[in-house]
Amino acid sequence: MKHFAVVQHSYSEFLGIVESQLEKRDIGFSYFRVFLSGELPGNALTFDALFLLGGPMSPLETEKHEWLEQEIKTIAMFRKNRRPVVGFGLGALLLAKYEGAELQLEPYHNAYFTTAHATEAGKNDPLAQAVDGAKVMVW
Repeated sequence: MKHFAVVQHSYSEFLGIVESQLEKRDIGFSYFRVFLSGELPGNALTFDALFLLGGPMSPLETEKHEWLEQEIKTIAMFRKNRRPVVGFGLGALLLAKYEGAELQLEPYHNAYFTTAHATEAGKNDPLAQAVDGAKVMVW
């Protein structure tokens, strides 16, 4: 039976309907409520994948949320052990930061449209190619 680690950043973020889909496929999961305990998975080999959920904080607020830096190390541990890492919202931003993205603080509520451009790093990425030249919303 597969077992996924799920990092939860707030009470309001959880797998939701994904839980029932995992259960139907006989995939177990364990929540790590990092915002309460600071606890993160200690060993990537114990799990088959890592899910990083959303949250209300910025991935750059490391002074306020000290566990954010440790979460980057957790991502590194899973990637080093060739375990899949899936990020939603804040989790996706942390994964992007790990992969070398340059993040910056934005106003709390900021949404606008821009044109997406595939970079050299995305030349073989189907998603990057699919949105290349398309109008996308940044939020």
